[in-house]
Amino acid sequence: RASGEWWDAEVWARFTDPCLEPDIPRGIHIYHQHSPPATKTDWPAIVHRRHGKGRVVYVAGPLGYALCYRASPWLRRLLTNILGTMGLPRRLRVDGPAGLETVLMEQKSRWLLHLVPRHTESHNSIQSAETLYAHGIRVRIRKAGLRRVRLEPEGPELPFDADGDAAVFDVPPIKEWTIITLE
Repeated sequence: RASGEWWDAEVWARFTDPCLEPDIPRGIHIYHQHSPPATKTDWPAIVHRRHGKGRVVYVAGPLGYALCYRASPWLRRLLTNILGTMGLPRRLRVDGPAGLETVLMEQKSRWLLHLVPRHTESHNSIQSAETLYAHGIRVRIRKAGLRRVRLEPEGPELPFDADGDAAVFDVPPIKEWTIITLE
């Protein structure tokens, strides 16, 4: 297609040039080695298109690679929002602090939910283990026949409520890598 012919696709996001100079009176600050957005360009960054019964989203950048390389909570949230907008069913939703890393693994008949509290933007790394407690974590998970939710190793069982086809439970404050068994 010729440049600019996006009539049959939705542009969900456009590239934005970064702000290279602070403008304190206008409230534009540059801090922590991150420049805020300055000027929106005409170049699409995320494009969505329907074709027949299918849908496709194109992200003009290595989103998957960047997510695996840095495990950025912001990139994870972007990918989650894209997939959620596409209407794909979610098996797991974890609400908590932005830096909370989550991994769901299957081990025979049980699932293991790994929760790793992370702190972003340290001096040495953008993903280093946090020393404060992560709290306010709520998990919503779809697992047929769920009978028990337990903190590992051999921790207390966590009460859960049914909400439609999902179970919902709260995690007590955690300070380090925590595993929850779902059976």
